[in-house]
Amino acid sequence: SIMNKIVGYEHVKLFAVGQVGYQLWALPVGYFMVGETKSMIVHHCAVICVGSVSAFVRCGFRYYTPYFYGLIEISSVPLSIMNSFKNNKHWIKAHPEIYSAVRLVFGVTFLLVRVVLWTPFFSSFFTLATMLLYSSERTSTKVILTCFNSSSLVLTMLQYFWASKIIFALVKGSGSKKKEH
Repeated sequence: SIMNKIVGYEHVKLFAVGQVGYQLWALPVGYFMVGETKSMIVHHCAVICVGSVSAFVRCGFRYYTPYFYGLIEISSVPLSIMNSFKNNKHWIKAHPEIYSAVRLVFGVTFLLVRVVLWTPFFSSFFTLATMLLYSSERTSTKVILTCFNSSSLVLTMLQYFWASKIIFALVKGSGSKKKEH
């Protein structure tokens, strides 16, 4: 039921709690130690906002939690491997085929999970979250849901922004291979 999507699924709350905990760690580490981009800092803050609602508010939309805080992270596995290569440039020189394969796997996984599958799932979620926002009478609820909805929109825009960079890199990479042949 619609109500169950909004207030049910307490048993998956741990996914959201884990994401909030990780993002609370990643935010200062990314800012002070790694020098992450502004978009990643915004990403950490937005996930803290949406994750906190899923973890600590009765109307946490936890029906969507396994996807948003679980399955979505599958693209982080090849991303971590790709970043390991970038941090060890000699690996790229020693194993260019593996690096190319990891980049391709990351790009395809990201586009599939964070754009193709994300878009209809997000649309369903955002429709319910917006309906709840507009039907809420308490100011505190409206403030929380406005932050929640705004942060989820920011995350979606970041997914599309990063997807455009991935598509550009994939097209650029396939073009350079054609030139070699």
